[in-house]
Order: sequence, then structure tokens, then C-alpha cells
Amino acid sequence: MKKTFILVGLAFLMVLLMTAGHIRASEPVIEIKVGTMHPAVQKLSEEGFLVYGKEIEKRTNGKVKFKWFLAGSLVQWDTAQKSLTGGLVDMVMGLPIWLNENLYVVTQGVQAIFLCDSSGHAAATMYKAYQTIPEMKKEYEGLGVKPLGFLGTAIVNVHTKGAPPNSLETIRNLKIGVPSGATGEMFKMWGAAPQYVKIQDSYMALQNGMVDAVYMAAPGVRSFKVSDLTDGHLLGNFSTGGMLYAMSLKKWKSLPPDVQKVFEDLTFSAGCQAAATLDNETAWIHEEFKKRGDKFSYLTSEEKAKWSEIIRPYTEKVNIKPMNDRGLNGKEIMDKWFAIGEETKKSGCTPENWWGNAGKRQ
Repeated sequence: MKKTFILVGLAFLMVLLMTAGHIRASEPVIEIKVGTMHPAVQKLSEEGFLVYGKEIEKRTNGKVKFKWFLAGSLVQWDTAQKSLTGGLVDMVMGLPIWLNENLYVVTQGVQAIFLCDSSGHAAATMYKAYQTIPEMKKEYEGLGVKPLGFLGTAIVNVHTKGAPPNSLETIRNLKIGVPSGATGEMFKMWGAAPQYVKIQDSYMALQNGMVDAVYMAAPGVRSFKVSDLTDGHLLGNFSTGGMLYAMSLKKWKSLPPDVQKVFEDLTFSAGCQAAATLDNETAWIHEEFKKRGDKFSYLTSEEKAKWSEIIRPYTEKVNIKPMNDRGLNGKEIMDKWFAIGEETKKSGCTPENWWGNAGKRQ
């Protein structure tokens, strides 16, 4: 009798297990359409975005699957925000803040001159700001976007034909190719002679003597062959452009709580991981430049203080005024950004096991 009871119990247990397995197997996979403007062969895509996607899939036990649209195949730089909120894609990596500053008036504070000195520093600063500046978190509520990662572009510096400047005196009258009129205003305040040049036209501008230097990040200097014409580099660590791992709020709300938790648990680490690919690439390029004999100069903290004071009107116009125009206290918020930036210089990002090559100095 007892033996029969045990056998019946075991049979019942097996039925339950088989049924549970069937339910799990029949659960629909959550597909997330991801668009990015970055080339498929770029390290940021290969060692950043794609590695992150695999980690999400792993941590959700295959419940989530990413469908990738790389290299601008579905999303373009200037349409990334509309593509996301309009439902063309569920997620964008990395959504460019610098092309949507009128929307992200608080978030764009990370782009202030001399605030961050690397992409990783920007990642840590943006994440901390999101946690501690209420106006920044509130900003996303009205934009239909859920931020799931923060990072900065590779750090921007000055690259020259000939000896690089290292002071206000030596940058005076230097013809510098800049990517925007606003950036040109900044260099005018420092006494330089800026010229607006599209990044893809930088090589030609240097070649024909239109400019003597360019204001660019090292990966761009290399990929656009600008490094063939430059042999001087002022590493002032001037600025970085903010970027997001951004999911549409509609898609976010459709995810079950356990999946949402996986994404949120990775928010800080994901931005840092992608940022590490950019910082590693920048460091490697600088080493290559040094090997071939290029000259480097650096701004001392005293020089940076002088340069910052001179461009205070620029900071007020570009970073503070947009917030004031929205009824916010721009000066107070920017003070918080700089205080957080000082704090995250010490804490920053710590590599994690899932990072892959991004966690190794190339």
C-alpha cells in the first residue's frame, strides 16, 4: 500500500514537472528591436553593445532576445529620438544627447567644458546625477524614454599640425576646425581663430591650410585619417558628448518585473562597460601617436582654471540658460554636476566579469 502511494506520488510529481517545463518552453520570447548608428565593426559595437545584449539575454535565461539594426540601417543620428518614441525601434544605443539638447536640458550638463576627463568618468557622473538630481530624473518622464545606461563619447581634444599649444598664449590665433558655431564661440574667447568644419571634411581642411588644428576625439582623428596630417596633441580633456542606452517607455512598461530588474541591475555597469571600450581605444591611439614621435602637451590645473574663468559666459549660455528657460535653477544644477564630477573622479567605474575585452586595457 505504502509502495503504491509512493509510486503514485512520484508519477504526480513527474506530471507537474513536465507541465511546468512545457509552460516555460511555451513562454513567448520578448524581442527587443535595437537600433544604433555606430558601425558593426567598431569596438563600441563589438565589445560594448553586443556584449551587453548577450548579457541581458543570459541573465533573463533567454526570455529576452535582441534584434539588432547596426550601422544606421534603421536609425540615423539625427532621428534617433523620434525613431525611439515613434516605435520604429524599442531601444537605441547610444542615443546622442548633443543632438537633442533642447529635450535633455538637464542631462546635457554633462557636456560642460572640463567637467569630465574620460568616457568612463562621464558614465559614472551621469549615473550619479540621475540618482541625485531630481530635475534630471523628471526630465525623462515627459520624453517617453527609460534610460538604461549612461556614457560619454570619447574625450575631445585639440590635434595640430606642428607643435601643440599648452597655454592661452600659444593657442592665440591658432586656426582650429570646430564642429559647431557654439564651440567656435568658446575658442574665440580663448583667442583662437575657429573655423566651422564638418568632421568628414577635417582632412581636406587641414590639407588645404584652411585650419592648422582640429577639435576632435582620438578615434575620429584616426578613422577620418586626420592623424596622417597631425603630429601634435593638446590633451586638455575638454569635453565629452552624453549618450544613452534608451528604451521607449511604452516598451519598458510592457516588460515583466523580473526582466525590468535585470535591465535596471545593469544600468550603471552597462554604461561603464561601453565607456571602457572608448577609453581603451583612445589610450591605444595615443600610445600609437607617441610611438611615431608625435608631440603632446597637457593643461595644468592652473591653466584649466584660467581657461574656465574666461569661458564662464559660454557655460552660462550653453549649459545654464537652457535650464533657466525651462523654469529651473540652472546655476544650482550645474554646481551639482561639477560637485558630482569631482566625486566620481575618485569613485568612477569598476570592471566586472561580464565586460569581456572592455574590462582589459588594450
